Amino acid sequence: MLAGGAAIVHVWVMHVTAVYCATREGGVVREVMPWQVAYALAMLYPTRLAHLVDHQLVAATKRFGRFADSHASAARIPGIIRGYGIADMQDYVVPPGGFKTLNEFFYRKLVPGARPIDARPGVMCSMADCRITVAQNVGQLKAIWVKGHKFTLDGLLMSRKMGERYRNGGVCVMRLAPQDYHRFHFPCDAAIISCERYAGSALTVVPIAVRTRGYSPLVTNTRVVCELAGEAGRMAVVIVGATMVASVNVTAEEAVDYRKGDELGFFAFGGSSIVMVCEGSVAWDPRLLEASESHGMETIVKMGERIGTYGMTNDQT
Repeated sequence: MLAGGAAIVHVWVMHVTAVYCATREGGVVREVMPWQVAYALAMLYPTRLAHLVDHQLVAATKRFGRFADSHASAARIPGIIRGYGIADMQDYVVPPGGFKTLNEFFYRKLVPGARPIDARPGVMCSMADCRITVAQNVGQLKAIWVKGHKFTLDGLLMSRKMGERYRNGGVCVMRLAPQDYHRFHFPCDAAIISCERYAGSALTVVPIAVRTRGYSPLVTNTRVVCELAGEAGRMAVVIVGATMVASVNVTAEEAVDYRKGDELGFFAFGGSSIVMVCEGSVAWDPRLLEASESHGMETIVKMGERIGTYGMTNDQT
């Protein structure tokens, strides 16, 4: 039991790092986070210390990535399962003899049928198991979620021309926590037009950083910018790395037609985010929109679930 000043510090840490998410059923849950992670976040972000140790975070992320690919890292898997409350592994393919490395566990694959894809025409599906925020355009996203003063669409996409194209389109942020399935998939039938990789920082993408002025991890972190074209028109998919996310891997090839739900890529160890910006408007699912607009809260969704519609209204589906 903590006493005196230590107890006060503990209460403050748990308060500033707490993440609450909405559920599609209308409930609210607190995200599971190991206390060691909470203390590190509280030390780095409200104090602005993360700016001073940015290079060290990048170096530490690379070192941890090499470790996560080693056989020695497999000993960490039980602790990760306990610390992040990963209770049920029946959805995942477990190789004979178990996972040989931490990364092998982290980017584990789903068993067939574990994530049904909403195949109805005009339905946009979640690209990943994630906590999602939706907005009608980037201006609204900045008002309700992304507070960093450096966040701009041009900066996110690393292109003024692309920024102009997607200026008024629907946008969503899909945040993957360490306990989530970390492969991501096509949200609709589409092909990759282009895919560019940009080096950057390794800041966390949890709300304590994304919603704190002075930090803009979505536009300063290492990321891959893919432009897709398909039945929903054009869209930009920005795959953002984060602290301890050793690599962003795109497995889909350019100029190949993919179906909704096909794999686009995966992250190595850590939490991470995907920002999807559409050229046209998207009728986001009303529950997701209400949680984002009215409560400034992410909603937990699974890969393949409907998050909105294009070319029709929600009433038509």
